[in-house]
Amino acid sequence: MQKAVVAEGRRSDGPSEYPAVCVRSGEDEVVIEVISKELPPGVSKRMTVPLSAVWQWAVAQGMAQAPRRVGGAAAAPEEGDKCTVALHAATNELQGLQVIRRFLGRIVSRPSSSVGQIEPDEDVRSIAGAKLFLRLSEVPGATQLPPVGSRVEFHLALNPERADRLWAAEVTVLQEARDPAAAARTAPSTQESRGGQQAEGPPSPKAIQHHTIAQELAANAAKSRVFVKNLNEGTTWESVEAFLSSVGPLTHGKMLIDREGGGPPAAIAEYASPASASIAVRRLTGSNLDGAMVTVSLAGGAAGASRFTSEPERLRRSFGQPNIVAPPPATHARSYTPGRRVYVGNLPPDSGWRELQELFLKFGEVLHVQVPVTEAGRPRGFGVVELAATEAATAAMRGLAKTVLHRHPLVLRDDTALAQALGGNVLYVGNLAASVRAQALRLHLRLGDVASVTVPTSSSGRPLGFAWVQLGSAQEAADLVALMHNTMLEGRPIFLRQDVEVIARDKLEVSTKDASEAQPLTDASLLDRLCGWALAAPPLQPWGWSEGTPSCFTPHSLSSAPPTADTNTFAWAALAARMTLLVPSRTDASSIPNQYERTFGQRLDLRALGFSSLRELLSSVPAVAM
Repeated sequence: MQKAVVAEGRRSDGPSEYPAVCVRSGEDEVVIEVISKELPPGVSKRMTVPLSAVWQWAVAQGMAQAPRRVGGAAAAPEEGDKCTVALHAATNELQGLQVIRRFLGRIVSRPSSSVGQIEPDEDVRSIAGAKLFLRLSEVPGATQLPPVGSRVEFHLALNPERADRLWAAEVTVLQEARDPAAAARTAPSTQESRGGQQAEGPPSPKAIQHHTIAQELAANAAKSRVFVKNLNEGTTWESVEAFLSSVGPLTHGKMLIDREGGGPPAAIAEYASPASASIAVRRLTGSNLDGAMVTVSLAGGAAGASRFTSEPERLRRSFGQPNIVAPPPATHARSYTPGRRVYVGNLPPDSGWRELQELFLKFGEVLHVQVPVTEAGRPRGFGVVELAATEAATAAMRGLAKTVLHRHPLVLRDDTALAQALGGNVLYVGNLAASVRAQALRLHLRLGDVASVTVPTSSSGRPLGFAWVQLGSAQEAADLVALMHNTMLEGRPIFLRQDVEVIARDKLEVSTKDASEAQPLTDASLLDRLCGWALAAPPLQPWGWSEGTPSCFTPHSLSSAPPTADTNTFAWAALAARMTLLVPSRTDASSIPNQYERTFGQRLDLRALGFSSLRELLSSVPAVAM
């Protein structure tokens, strides 16, 4: 058995890592056995590792901290634990032993069939944390995530998409939850997993390879929707929901009215599986509901369904109730508070969110920075910054009122007031994960078929990270902002805002301000003040002026020849004023350069001023006696 020596004080060219398993754990050292078949020459499969070289990943103590390494006794492995031993690539000396400890927990959220969250058991939360992100790729052999409530085993690993976070890796399903009530409460995930609940069996691996989740949803939606007609005039959605739920859980639904008028109302609903929809058609057609004999058919082939439309009054009541069976209550990173957003107009096209964040951080915590773009990915010319406190937003508007960014004077406005005055029925949804598509966003926002959802994509088909949602009215849009802003979707707090821009007003305000500041100086008192300033002006050198560089005062342009002294320029007037102060009476001319430098902090550069000698300079100033 080889005793591993920890490499110290040497420059590493990158360690070589090998899988291992703990065979014995002691107070000061652990014994491992490498299970890799390819080891460097002279390296034994069994080696003893000092406990000081042992470590494991643990979640951060705070949201702003990176994942931490826990070492020593706290990371000591138990017999049978998997490990990864790191050896120096050149010397084969030990650089560390990572313990890959397995933890137990349960799935507590599942926004889609491919992402969710695990809640580790209480006794391991000091290491594994309260919640961990889970992706389908970490569940070997699965075509969709297990339902909420399923017991799982996992270990911690760095999230390859966010190096500052850990996620659950190599997840093993120990016990899959089969509670129908739980399935009904997790409607979004149930809907996206319909492919595995069809009568013809789960999709083949080949089908999964060639179809996206969105395509699978579209293919199964028609098989899961039912159309209910011949309803009583007084029937409510609550009655329809209870009636249809008797054969299986619903994901969403709504009441319909006859476009042509005069006919009885109808309803449309979507089940969690096509099988439940088929059962409803067989069992519920001809049943009595509120005194009427109703007809239930699959929505895709329902005769006369085109005559019906959504009932406006009911759809305006709320988002998800009573016309839409809502998913579980959304988790808010922070609740929405009006008055904390600042609209930043006249943004230069080359500016980004980081520059805005840096400007606003001095006033308080910044929650969101959005720089909206068009569908083509071009900046729209404004940004929106949301701060954690109303006072911080007010202070930022005052403190940044005269800020110029890349030669663009910024225009700051209260974004809450702007939305209240000009907000329409279109919402801008930002900070979306790259995996979020229109259907997933629709389910998260509990919109059902009420709204139009657009997720712009690049030429390669990759989502740009934002969406537009069109609702029935401006009030509905404002209500949805208050309800769903900052809710968590695939690990990110999403940003909701009524899509308002005042680009033309911003440009007009800037141009008006520029025009007022560019008025010519015709007032005699202003000219007197300007001359007084010239008399006491600081040296020109600190302002960037030097020999061979055009001055802001001198009219001549750059040339290979030295500048020619011109007594009609403002530069000469300022120089003459300095000489008048410096040489009030007869003095030794040779001492003037030193006096000038001591007084004005700059060397007297005669050639740069257009004079060949000091005598020529002094002769040009009438008030100086030679």
